[in-house]
Amino acid sequence: MQVRHVMTRSLETVHPETTILEAVRRMGEAADRPMVVKEGDRLCGIVTRADLRRGVIESSSPSECAVQEIMATGVARCGEDTAVERMRELVKDDEVDHLLVFDRQQRLVGLVPAGYMRH
Repeated sequence: MQVRHVMTRSLETVHPETTILEAVRRMGEAADRPMVVKEGDRLCGIVTRADLRRGVIESSSPSECAVQEIMATGVARCGEDTAVERMRELVKDDEVDHLLVFDRQQRLVGLVPAGYMRH
C-alpha cells in the first residue's frame, strides 16, 4: 500500500502573517486538522492545535501575533508513491507529528496524521 491510500487530501492553508486568533478560528472550521503555512507556492511550515494553544497562552497579543512565530518548520515529507512501510521506517525514530505528502512534480497533495504513522 502506498502513502496516497492513507493520506488526507483535505488541507487547510494559512499565510505566515495570519494571526494566531484567526488561525484558531479557521482550525475550528477545519475539524481541528493541522494547517499548512504557505506564502504563495512556498511551503513555510505547519501549525497544529497544540502550537496555537501554546501561542494563545504565551503571546501577549494573540490577535496581533502571526502564526510564523509559532509554526513548526523543517516539516517531514515524503512522496505519495512511498510505501506505507517505508514511511513508518522514516518516522519511527523522529518525533514526527505529521507528514506532508508531495506528488512527483513536488506539489503538496496531502498529509498523513501522526496516529496513522505509528500503527
